[in-house]
Amino acid sequence: MKKFSLISISLLCLSISLFSQTIIWKEDFESYANGVQNAPNNKWTTDYQDCDDGGTMNINSSSGNTSYYWGVNNGEFAVFDIEGRGCICGNGSDNKNFWESETIDVSAYSNFTISMQGRATGDMEAGGGCNSADMLEGCYQINDGAWIPFFSMAGANNNDTESGCIQINSATTLKIRVQAGTQANDEKYFFDNIIVSTTPEITGSANIENGTSQTLSISTTGGTWSSSNTAVATVNASGVVTTHSIGTAIIYYKLTSGCDVSKTITVTAPCVHPTINPTTSNSRCGDGSVVLSASSSTGTIYWYSSATSTTALASGNTFATPSLSGTTTYYVEADNSGCLSSSRSTVTATINPLPVITTTTPVFCSQNESVTLTASSGTSTLNWYNSATSSSIIGTGTNYTTASITNTTSFFVEANNGTCTSTRKEIIVSINSLVTDAGSLPTITCKCNSDSITTQLNANIPVTGNTGTWSVSSMPTGIKVPKFVNTNDAHTNITVYAPGVYVLKWTVTDGTLTVSDEVTLAIEADTIPPTINLSSNLVNANYASNCISLVPDLTDVIKNASSDNCSSKNQLIIEQNPSAGTQIYLDKDVLITITDICGNTTDTTIWVIPRVPIEVELLSDKESILPTGGEIKLNIHRLSEATDEQYTYKWTPDVSNTDSYTTYLKKQTTYKVTVTTLDSLCTTESNELTIICPTVLLQTILIPNSHDPINNEFGEVDTQGVDLDEYFPFGYKINLFNRYGQKLISFNNQAWDGQVDNHLADAGVYFYTLDYINEFGEQKNFCKSSIELIRK
Repeated sequence: MKKFSLISISLLCLSISLFSQTIIWKEDFESYANGVQNAPNNKWTTDYQDCDDGGTMNINSSSGNTSYYWGVNNGEFAVFDIEGRGCICGNGSDNKNFWESETIDVSAYSNFTISMQGRATGDMEAGGGCNSADMLEGCYQINDGAWIPFFSMAGANNNDTESGCIQINSATTLKIRVQAGTQANDEKYFFDNIIVSTTPEITGSANIENGTSQTLSISTTGGTWSSSNTAVATVNASGVVTTHSIGTAIIYYKLTSGCDVSKTITVTAPCVHPTINPTTSNSRCGDGSVVLSASSSTGTIYWYSSATSTTALASGNTFATPSLSGTTTYYVEADNSGCLSSSRSTVTATINPLPVITTTTPVFCSQNESVTLTASSGTSTLNWYNSATSSSIIGTGTNYTTASITNTTSFFVEANNGTCTSTRKEIIVSINSLVTDAGSLPTITCKCNSDSITTQLNANIPVTGNTGTWSVSSMPTGIKVPKFVNTNDAHTNITVYAPGVYVLKWTVTDGTLTVSDEVTLAIEADTIPPTINLSSNLVNANYASNCISLVPDLTDVIKNASSDNCSSKNQLIIEQNPSAGTQIYLDKDVLITITDICGNTTDTTIWVIPRVPIEVELLSDKESILPTGGEIKLNIHRLSEATDEQYTYKWTPDVSNTDSYTTYLKKQTTYKVTVTTLDSLCTTESNELTIICPTVLLQTILIPNSHDPINNEFGEVDTQGVDLDEYFPFGYKINLFNRYGQKLISFNNQAWDGQVDNHLADAGVYFYTLDYINEFGEQKNFCKSSIELIRK
């Protein structure tokens, strides 16, 4: 496959037989932009309808809507939630959801194969008829006849199908059609690599000498071999052809698909094979042509440049090579008029290198002065002469000291390495009355490959009557020649266009004598990438509303932590991937690339930590019922939070702005807290917590809960297990009233025993008030309520 989907699916490769087959027609969708639904020049066209989502759609990748899709997608043809199988099979839409090729000319072929790849993602239905399945089907059509299936997928089973051999006979045209549809959302089919190719070919020689055998091969298995003329040649099950007489036989291989592949074999009379013997190599000193020779037992001799070349350089017993600059091997064979040629023999043309002479001898001296000439040539012997043709040696060795020089004089030196002698090199000694100095230049660094650079030269200025000229002695190859502002100015500027070493010559002449001096200008390119020194590779994400985390802009952080040998911080280019503002949910590696002004880059990775959304729960330090006058403490428990976050708190009712609240209750109250990050970008609400007014408790305290079963009268109130101090730690007072509002009794810090004036109270409804003492010694009313006394 050319890509990966969110669900990793590996598709099978094409059949191995394609390696020896000819591609007749192919579509791999690689050259099309996403969203293409019809190929240029009508190579293929489509017709589709999304009937189960409201009719035909025209969607491409640029629309931003990828819920429904029909067209090229990343080098495949994609079908996303387009027309369920039920729509394809019925509702008058049988001609929809087709991808159809152009008419393919197959008139030149006797048979071929069609292959295609398909894959699926999503919860595909695999069967059960038109109304409960998804499908991807490929068909072909010969000469506008019936459509014949060769590829089928149902459900999410991927497929990689080759049609097998299709016998064409008199066919001239071929078309391929693909139909696809899915039943529900989030179901996707892809198809790719639709290839029409010829069947495999038989490989092997078409000509065989009688009395020999050879093995034919074909890149497929399972077929059977046969011969049309067993008197001439037979073939076994392994493809081995055995010859019996001179003539022609057709060797057939019947493929498992039923197609026949054939190769015609011609059996010839045996040949007399020539041999090469002997060969004569040759050599010379220095570049030039070398004459080589060879002989053979029979036939014509041919010369070649390699052991496998099919183009002869020359024929005959001798061969004069072209001018050579190095040792070269040639190959020679003999051919006996169409029979197999001899094996090739090697013949070598050896080029022995001439010694190379290097001289550092000064070529100027004062009149009547002796001068020492110097030359070198590795381990070769140096001989000195006073003319180019003289046979009298005037000195040997690397140094030769002349007699007094009165006029310009030439000397000659040659080198002999034991095999070859170099040409003589002339050294001219001139009477020098001139003085020159090209000056010196510092090495220039921090130049970019694409930049030019200008510097000033500082040679000595010639005396009056003499002239000086700047020139380039050597420079890097393949670049633009440096430019002098004024070649005759000793202090001119020069501009060079690439890094490297330039040797510049300052030549001074008085019209008769000429002297020169050289200076080296070295330009070193900046190839050193920037460096970065971060104290930490961890940063927090930026935040947007709704607790969304965004990748921050790291440009300034990276720039401040970076340095370069040639670029300032402001010249550095900082790139990050993903870019600033990208939304993240998990820790994210951000690739940072720093580029200096010369294009040198350094990569580093920053780990961006996203915001942790907060979850809070409101808790109380007491059980669900709180005692009156008792202290209650409410706390916010943060289930998840970032340790470096700060929060604000909004209570309902508005009783606090911190993460806890302590109070004394006197009535049922429901609390809730809204927690917000300090930047107001992330807000959450706690659960509601209701503190219940202890009405049920008061009923338990006030209603008598035991009686005398004999006299059917109430006895004392059972207060066992009731700790009144827990509920009213600072004291309380109860006033009891009848239904007419008359006060009947008051009592402090005790429960009512169901009696009034030491007699059991009559059954009926009574009213009471409860006052309590708070922690500051103040009497406060807690509640007013009623109670019904029932006689049993």
